[in-house]
Amino acid sequence: AHGEGAASFVCDQIAALSEEVTALFVEHRFDGAISWARRRAAERHVEPIADLWPDRVTALRVWTPRWSPRLTHRRLLDDVWRAGAIVAARVRRKWGAVDLVHAHVVLPAGLLGAAVAQALGVPLVLQEHSGPFDMHLDTAEKRSAVQRTLARASVTLAVSDVLAQRMLEMSESPGKVQIVPNLVRTDLFLAQPAVGGADPLRIVSVAALHPVKGVDTLLRAIAELIARGRTVHAEIIGEGEMRGSLEDLTRQLGLSRVVTFRGAVPRAVVGEHLAAAHIYVCSSRHETFGLAPAEALSVGRPVVSTRCGGPESFVTQSFGALVPADDPSAMADAIAVVNERLAEFDPGRMHETIERRFGPEAFRRQMLSVYSGLLGDRVAA
Repeated sequence: AHGEGAASFVCDQIAALSEEVTALFVEHRFDGAISWARRRAAERHVEPIADLWPDRVTALRVWTPRWSPRLTHRRLLDDVWRAGAIVAARVRRKWGAVDLVHAHVVLPAGLLGAAVAQALGVPLVLQEHSGPFDMHLDTAEKRSAVQRTLARASVTLAVSDVLAQRMLEMSESPGKVQIVPNLVRTDLFLAQPAVGGADPLRIVSVAALHPVKGVDTLLRAIAELIARGRTVHAEIIGEGEMRGSLEDLTRQLGLSRVVTFRGAVPRAVVGEHLAAAHIYVCSSRHETFGLAPAEALSVGRPVVSTRCGGPESFVTQSFGALVPADDPSAMADAIAVVNERLAEFDPGRMHETIERRFGPEAFRRQMLSVYSGLLGDRVAA
């Protein structure tokens, strides 16, 4: 609701684009045979979603039936593809003409988007965020669906250089692959004056508590800093399956008094936590872009990040430091060096750089250029 959560970047993009195009968001859900019949009879198979965007964005939840695989002998992704024609017909009937389909992530939404675009006879823009992308290639069924989606896409957009390279390896038409980074809410994450003093050194990290985010590496780096005589306080914002084990590790490392797990907080509050810190740390093993580090730079805080696939494109020596993944000692070294350089970092300059490259206006300009390449003068209409 209201653009919070793991897919907030999708909500932000649609909100930005809705200032220039007529935007319709469609969420698809399957329903079982009996509950589907009841839903259809009650005419609840297409429902408005009211808590995502202002009135200028129409949002619909479209339900389609899925019969038991024991009866149909069809796999899930086959049914996703088959649902595309139904979704397309419902959207056309409820909303009218559609010029273009824009889908996020190759599976499952990209596959569904490919089927919808084919049924409507319009271009498909596939925007890929997955990290690592190979998560979609671990079965023959997935690999086939990925190839089907990429073949149907008119343009495939990757949010970073590293992900674009992977998409080029997968694509039969390399010319269709372009780079359009994620949008950063520079209007929400405004530059704030640097925090005075550095005792204790205040570190913040925003991450889902999952293995890929490498929070264990951050905890070990903090323990090493303390062993060197540094005074540190760290806030970790986010929830996930590893919270219990990470809290156990915190106790084992003797960090209970210096590390605070804040859980999930609203995005506006995230900005306050970023502003209260000296340094932001990204300890991820994989990132396709790195939205949280970019938001930290937008607030004007230097970033220490692993080389994990995305932040390398914007975390420079002028804005922080890069270290290998899974290397607590290197991370501790980098945090110490950045701490010594705190006076060098200009919050206004960091914010301006992020706004110029990733702000809402920059995103709109890049995406409308993509749309124009596919639709020509219809975009101006």
